[in-house]
This record gives sequence, C-alpha cells and structure tokens, in this order.
Amino acid sequence: MSEPRSLSLTGARWRMREADEAAARGLCEKLGTPEVIARALACRGITDVGEARTFLGHDIAGLADPFLMKDMDRAVERVEAALARGVLIRVYGDYDVDGVCATALLVRALQGLGGRVDWYIPHRLDEGYGVNEDAVQQASAEGVELLVAVDCGSTAVGPIALARRLGMEVVVCDHHRLAEELPDAPVLNPWRHDCEYPFKDLAGVGVTFKLVSALARARQLADGQELHFLDLVCLGTVADVVPLLGENRLFVQHGLQHLPNTRKLGLAALMEAASIRGPVLSGHVAFGLAPRINAVGRMEHACAAVKLLLTSEEAEARALAADLSEQNTRRRAEERQTLAEAEEMLAAEVDLGREPVIVLASERWHPGVIGIVASRLVERYHRPALLVALSDGVGKGSGRSVEAFNLWEAVRTCAPLLTRFGGHRYAVGFGVMEENISSFRERINELASARLAMEDLVRYIDIDAEIHLRSLTLEALDDLDRLAPFGMANPRPTLLTQGLVVQEATRVGDGSHLALRVREEGGPARPAIWFGAGELAPQLPIGRRVDVCYRAKKDEWNGDLRVRLQLEDVGVREGS
Repeated sequence: MSEPRSLSLTGARWRMREADEAAARGLCEKLGTPEVIARALACRGITDVGEARTFLGHDIAGLADPFLMKDMDRAVERVEAALARGVLIRVYGDYDVDGVCATALLVRALQGLGGRVDWYIPHRLDEGYGVNEDAVQQASAEGVELLVAVDCGSTAVGPIALARRLGMEVVVCDHHRLAEELPDAPVLNPWRHDCEYPFKDLAGVGVTFKLVSALARARQLADGQELHFLDLVCLGTVADVVPLLGENRLFVQHGLQHLPNTRKLGLAALMEAASIRGPVLSGHVAFGLAPRINAVGRMEHACAAVKLLLTSEEAEARALAADLSEQNTRRRAEERQTLAEAEEMLAAEVDLGREPVIVLASERWHPGVIGIVASRLVERYHRPALLVALSDGVGKGSGRSVEAFNLWEAVRTCAPLLTRFGGHRYAVGFGVMEENISSFRERINELASARLAMEDLVRYIDIDAEIHLRSLTLEALDDLDRLAPFGMANPRPTLLTQGLVVQEATRVGDGSHLALRVREEGGPARPAIWFGAGELAPQLPIGRRVDVCYRAKKDEWNGDLRVRLQLEDVGVREGS
C-alpha cells in the first residue's frame, strides 16, 4: 500500500493486512483468480492451492466424522438407551440465538427418532446462564430421565452432580471454555484438551448437529438426512459470531441455501416479518433474523423463540414472528435511549484521558440491553466498557472489551468487589452492589492503566487490498462474493482507493448518515454511503481530494444494479 497522504476524519489508523505476497501471486496464477481475491485469501492465512480450492468450494462431504469428538460414543449410547426405553428426555438450552437454535434442532431430531422430548430455557434475568439446581430439581419432579444440555453445561459440575444423584442421565453439547473439573457426564466439547476433533470453533448448535449426525450414522439413516437442519445450524452459527472458517463456513454456505425454501414454518414467518426475500446472505441472518430471536430473550423470555422454531401451525408461526419483531422494536428503543444516556454520562462524569475503561451505572437501564450498548461504546471509543443496570441497590453488569485487554482476567482480579462474574476475554457478565461500583471503577481502571498503552485505545482499519475504482465492476464484485459467507474471521474485504474527488456529500435518513459521490481521475464516479457520519458533511465539500477505506457492495437503483461503496473511513488530503 502506498502511504496515504491524508488525515483520517475518525482518528483511525489504517494498515495493510499482512499476507504472503509470493503465495498470493501463486494463487492468482494457479487458480486464475483476480489479484484482489488471491491477496484476500492470503490475508486469511490461506496460501495453499488445495486449501484455497476448498475455501472457495462448497463440498459438504468435507465435514469430519462426528465420532472423532471425545465422548460421542458414550453420548450416543445414552440417547439411544433413552429412546429405546421411551423415557422423557429434556433438552436444556440457553436463551441466546445459538442456544435457541440448538434446542429446536435437537428437539426436532429426537422427535423424528420417536423420542418423548420436551425442552427448557432458563430466564435470562431471573435464572441467568447455564444449568441451575432449581431447574434440575424441577426436571426430576416432572419425570425427566435424560437431560441434554445444549450450548451450556461444560462448567455445571454441581447441578449435573445433583441430576445424577436424582437418578437422571446427562449429556452435554457445548462449545464454551471448560474448567479443570468436568461434569459427571459425556461432555461433547471440541475445546476439551483430550478431544481430537479437528475443528475447534463450532458454535453450540454446531456441536449439537454433530450429535444428531452421529445418531443418524448409528441408526444407519440415509446419507445426509440430517442436512435439512442446516438452516438452524446456519442461524445459530452466524448469530454466535464464531469464525466463519472450516466447518462453520460449510454450515453457513449450505444453510443459507436451505433458508429460502425452509420447511420450518417459524423460520419462514420470521423471514417474512424481516422482509427477507430471494437469496439469503449472512448479513440477512446477522441483522434481520438473529436480532429478533435475541430480543425476546433480552426483553421477556426466550421460550417464544423456541416455540417459533418448533411450531407446525402457520397461524401460530405468524403470531410468534410478529411478537418477536415487536420485542425487537422495543429492544432497539431501549438500546437507543440507554446509549444516549450513557453518552451524556460520559460527557459529564468521565475523563477519558485518565480512565481507559468506561464504567457507568443507572437505575433507568434495562439489564437486557446493556451488553449491546457496551458493544456500541467499545466501537465508538475503542476502549473497554462496562455498564450496570441497578435495581434496589443491586447491579447487573455487562462488559465488552478491545483486543489488547483481557476483560475476564481484569474482572476476576476485582472479584472481592463483585457478587458474581463470568465470561471470557472480550465479554463478561457480573453482579455488583451499588455501594461497590465506585471502588470497582477505580480498581479496574488501575489495572487497565498498568496494562494498556495509548495505541491500544486507537481504532485500526485493516485493509485487504488497494485498488482503482475503474477495476471495481459488477463482475469484480461477483469474484469478491466467492469469499462469502462473510462474518467473524472472514469479513467482507476492506479496500483502499486513494486520490478521489468528492462530487457530492449529503446528509440522509434522519441526518445521521452521509451519502457521497466520489470520482477517480480519468475514471468512473461511484456512489458511497457512510453510516453514522452525517455530522462530517461540512468537512467534505465538493472538490475535496480524499482517500477512502470501504467495502464494496451491489446496490439496486431504479431497477439497475450498480457498485456502491460502504465507507469505513475517509482521509482528507491537506490543502485540498
């Protein structure tokens, strides 16, 4: 990348992704792919021709043998025994999209095998994450003899021990990190140190699908019979933001093909409610379907989402889809209000020069949306953010972090000030009494000040390739789309074009977005949209020379397809 001679309007730093340039040239020659595709593959660590062909292909036969997963034989044996005896099996899931999809998938699969099956989802606010002892007691009282935990259970040593004492068999299908002690049950989790399963980054629904695949193989069912569940696997995998590489990539590629013609009435109704028609892309799942399922668990109870994915009644499907959409509207309103209040508090109470971690609390906030708002603050200020929703002196907190700061480790150090905590490097949940929030804020900022440098709090934009606008044709976008589905670890390529001239800049929507038209000297003009940058319009007058970082997409205008740039940042040339 030639060095940009411009100043970023957002303060971000631009950097070219590291890639083996010789390998990229080799891929370009041997595969006959455009240079931008070859370099994007190399940026993702894909330098071997065979590996590149696999990445660009769609061969579902590339899925690994499910029996390579540790404890799979024991898990299948327990499920088969319960099916043979006709005992009640309960699927115990999580309240997020991954857990809801895993629950619906396994209930459908076991019912298809003739099982007596019901399901249970804990309440996000009243019970919290994971298998709890009250729910285990309830299952025992209701005659459950096999409990299958999906998208949870890896650390539920106590509750699962209670289930065993009460005479229940247990199977765990999970993908979360494990503690040193495992529950007394077959634990299907690719992150086990003794698990030889070759792909570790499965979502919870992916692990559950492997159990269903193993059951299909044990029953000697027709090859691929379980593939009609890939619409649910795709939805849960995209929503859980796991890397869209390896088997996850295959799940999503094939699941997206299943979705337009899904036979699951609830999914069809949800797509209709989200105005998703025709070919379905990963973005439709991430921003149209997943938020609706997540919202009901945040605002009320995720049971409605499971019912939606299980219903066989069209009227019920439409009613539930409408309810989920309404809850999503409520969630967005709560989120906007909470973000606005958090911004006001930041301006009034926080010195970002002294405090590298944002810690805010309010009695007005809904605990179901503070995690989303924390993510928005991290995106905007590129520093860790923790928000606390207070009620009668008791706080429920949620935090998100940046790459350079292990939030879970920091929160663990603050454990004496908290009533509970859990999570991982980038996201945590915790409980805290109101009187301890000030001390917690002080302590976690002390830790961050010792561990973070100023450059850690700067947003970076990673660029896949520098190109000319004249090479960005509809055919070139078709080539770029061969890298899809896009998501975690495989984002849509970010491109750089330098030396453009602004022909138009207009605030659009409610004024918060910026629509531009930029032209390359001796080349074409292209429309562009910069979301959330409406206030920057005065800095982009007609005639100003700029460099732009963007993702290129197809856009329909008056019935015609065209190339549109979705801007990530703009650099202004000095003196222009």
